[in-house]
Amino acid sequence: MCIRDRSRPVRLHATVIFGVTSMPPKATVGSRVSAIADKALGAKVAKQRYGTLSKTLALSGLITGSEGIGRSRKWVISWDGGVGQSTLSSRTFKLVLADPENEQENEPSGAAPEPAAAPSEQPAAPEDEDAEEAPDAAPDAAPEDPLLRHGVQWKLVDNITEDQRVQPRFGARIRWGNDLDERHRTIKDYFCASFPMQHIDNILQWSATAMEAGQKAMTKDELFQVLGVLYALTRTRGRQRDLWNVSDDMLFPAACFGHRFGLTQRRFQACLRSLRVGNPDLAHDGDKWSLVRPFIDAFNERRASKFYPSWQLVVDESVSSWRGKDGNYCSDGLPHVTKIARKPEGVGLELKDLACAETKVIIA
Repeated sequence: MCIRDRSRPVRLHATVIFGVTSMPPKATVGSRVSAIADKALGAKVAKQRYGTLSKTLALSGLITGSEGIGRSRKWVISWDGGVGQSTLSSRTFKLVLADPENEQENEPSGAAPEPAAAPSEQPAAPEDEDAEEAPDAAPDAAPEDPLLRHGVQWKLVDNITEDQRVQPRFGARIRWGNDLDERHRTIKDYFCASFPMQHIDNILQWSATAMEAGQKAMTKDELFQVLGVLYALTRTRGRQRDLWNVSDDMLFPAACFGHRFGLTQRRFQACLRSLRVGNPDLAHDGDKWSLVRPFIDAFNERRASKFYPSWQLVVDESVSSWRGKDGNYCSDGLPHVTKIARKPEGVGLELKDLACAETKVIIA
């Protein structure tokens, strides 16, 4: 039950239980509090003292004083175990509530006695009492191991062993599988060595079933033309419909995509709408990524069979910008959308990458 004091512009909330009004607890001198080490001691001090646990380890302490008044008030907290003392705002820590059993012993005598007899009318009272006592056993349970994640047990080490060797041991190379000389290879040869060519027939077959009425099925040449236009769109700016113009404007020459790629705008849009890289019949069959997973698997397989990386590998993350639907709010959107405000493209799909440091080629 909520009580609102209309004499003030600020809403006050209180909980009424069995006729006794209990207000939300407030921080005072003598209150017990807890906070994450990173917030309690500062990022630098916490990292020096606790290492990688600085962002997960909780410290407990006692409020010994305060500074300032009103919203600018800060509390002086002495942390247990001789960790030290810090001055924090109330937003940084959490109050450690007293034991509920002790609160019941100190309950005011003015409380209504009738609710106390209510449990006797219910035959399942002993089972309810056991259910209420279950949370009390939680402190005795083993604490969660912060180094155990997704079934993998990580180890806490004092330092990281670095490979100080800088002399190259072996370089990257491509397994061509033909007799063409390096000097006679074209951009198309490099593209075909990277693209999952073994997956093209499946793409054309799945795309043909999705082609709109009145349009012919997409051919292999048109598939490469569509991919070329998609790449060109990442290197140009402006409205997509203007890229097929054949006349120059006042400042820039016409892009003439139709002449450059041999594909009309209408045909490009029809092919793009029907493009499928996964089997539509198996869509969402227990796997939210089923519409793209066959292509990803084929890509990784092609990389493993054609590209031999150098001796230096890099594991990192990349973000692909996304401006479509969000799978959290609809069934046909991207299953996982990452939102990071500090990135140049704040909304997109975050990928885990393995790349060759010598050639900057993403392997998987």
